[in-house]
Amino acid sequence: MRAAGGTGPLPLPGRCDGGRLALGPLPEAARALGAGVLAEACAALPSAIVIDVGLVDGRWAVVEANAAWAGGLCTACPDRALDVILRAAGPADDVAFRDRAFIRTPF
Repeated sequence: MRAAGGTGPLPLPGRCDGGRLALGPLPEAARALGAGVLAEACAALPSAIVIDVGLVDGRWAVVEANAAWAGGLCTACPDRALDVILRAAGPADDVAFRDRAFIRTPF
């Protein structure tokens, strides 16, 4: 999970204002939103996914979801982010049962 979005003249930690991302501690409200989304939707999501949250009209919201390798680190722990990317890019024989529904079949 990474934080982005928002408005204002200067970037705040974990926010993107005016097209500039300011890295820093993830605001607790953003972390709480992400934890709530995962608690409710975890079973319906692949295990290797990045969920972006940001301020929309002054409230924290899910902005988008990306494949693990397409998400930037932003405020994420690099070691944990690498674990997710490796899980997404591992051999087909190592794909967890819960993730098999998300595998694309060859053309």
